[in-house]
Amino acid sequence: MKNLSTFLGQANVSCIDSHTQFDWIIEYTYEGQREKKRFYFAKNYKIENPFFEELIKRHLINEIKKNDPFDKEFHFESVLVKTQKILDHIRIYRNGEKARPRDDLYIQLNVKLFTHEFVLFDFIFMGYKYILRDIQMPMELYNEFVFRSRPIITFTKDFKVFIAHASEDKKVAKKIANDLTKNGYQVWFDEWEIKVGDSIVDKINKGIKDTAYMIVLFSKNSVDKPWVKKEMNAGLIKELERKKVYILPAKLDQCEIPPLFSDKHYADFIISYKKGIKEIYNAL
Repeated sequence: MKNLSTFLGQANVSCIDSHTQFDWIIEYTYEGQREKKRFYFAKNYKIENPFFEELIKRHLINEIKKNDPFDKEFHFESVLVKTQKILDHIRIYRNGEKARPRDDLYIQLNVKLFTHEFVLFDFIFMGYKYILRDIQMPMELYNEFVFRSRPIITFTKDFKVFIAHASEDKKVAKKIANDLTKNGYQVWFDEWEIKVGDSIVDKINKGIKDTAYMIVLFSKNSVDKPWVKKEMNAGLIKELERKKVYILPAKLDQCEIPPLFSDKHYADFIISYKKGIKEIYNAL
């Protein structure tokens, strides 16, 4: 995954009749590259003026409550300048109550698809309905955006799945991970979670702790792998402690499944991938 060297956000606003139009542009460059790229988070988006006034007002109140939430590089000067006259005369909320800090000030991302390349999500701004849908943001920008804006993130499925596999089975493991995310599941997949410099042990331990299920891909490559054995053992302990199914075995070839897991029904990928993934879905 590439690393960003610069990340700059700017909102451009203009009022047209009864509607306010704005662009939200993110400019960024990658380390080792000079070319400046642009991501149009919101392009020519129109919203009715009363709603926009409320959004800006809520945003300003929220910014005052936070400590440098977007970093000095992330600015809304163009928004503030062009809406200052509008904001000056706003004294009450639309429900007639006196303006005051609210508890419902937030940015929410409803994540639909989460892969190692991009994230697809709907966007809620300060408690209002989805104003932007199906935003496909590159993973590097998503990570930076989440870090700077600290939104509330929701997923179609409210639990996460760990995939234990041998490196030789990476291709099929990745296909399973992608298929699960396309169907709304959160997936812990080492290639997506462990970055250069991370502690592998710490990351795996946290992954097992934070997931609701572990899919173990049994194959001739994996049954004797030390790392896979450690993950399986940790998963077995978690299953015994919570007295609830945690490990979901999947068989990729005609390998010998360890005795501790031999009494479990396994997803059969030997007959076909389609059959195996369907059995995984049925178990989740």
